[in-house]
Amino acid sequence: MNAPEDPHRPPAPTSEPELDEPLPGYVPPDPDEPPPVELWRAVGDVQPWGTMLVLFPCAVMFLLMAARGALGDRDALLAWGANATQLSPGDTAWRLLASTFLHSGPGHLFFNATTLLIFGPAVERVFTRPGFWLVYGTGGALASLASLAWRGAHTSELSLSVGASGAIFALGGALMVGAFRLRERLAVGRARVHWPPRCSTWRAPGSRRASRATGPTMPPISQAS
Repeated sequence: MNAPEDPHRPPAPTSEPELDEPLPGYVPPDPDEPPPVELWRAVGDVQPWGTMLVLFPCAVMFLLMAARGALGDRDALLAWGANATQLSPGDTAWRLLASTFLHSGPGHLFFNATTLLIFGPAVERVFTRPGFWLVYGTGGALASLASLAWRGAHTSELSLSVGASGAIFALGGALMVGAFRLRERLAVGRARVHWPPRCSTWRAPGSRRASRATGPTMPPISQAS
């Protein structure tokens, strides 16, 4: 049996209210501004062969050292190309990049490989494959050089370092620089969404209909210049 309706209860709205006028604080799009860039569509479908060619020697070196029981062994790492203090400049130079293909254990290789699979393909698409190699090689060598200088200044004993972390940080930094330079052309960076004060509705550009928003009321958000 249905309960009787409350005669004092207001009727439920049949549809969302139409907004005939823009809400206060709404910033309309500039008609003279260029359309936003769809980045993946602009750069095309670039296969990440450069990233794969970095992962392949890392995996091969790891498997070879594991087969010989040399994982984590200082003498083996030094012999296979680890970056190390107390060496001559000629012996140090080739290790600056060679050490980025060596890893001390399974966890070290796993996390570096996972991060490389995230950053590497994106850098290849945005900066092209030669740009990927330039960023990886230069970033890895400079990171190895910085590590060598820091360890040389803080210890008088032989100290080793291996891994692609420095090169991967360089790839991530390149993506941040690219995103900053394109911040006014990327669709996400140019989105205008307005939460009016003291109101539980939000309005997107081009929309004349209000929609209920969950959570607390948000202040207006202005587009970064």
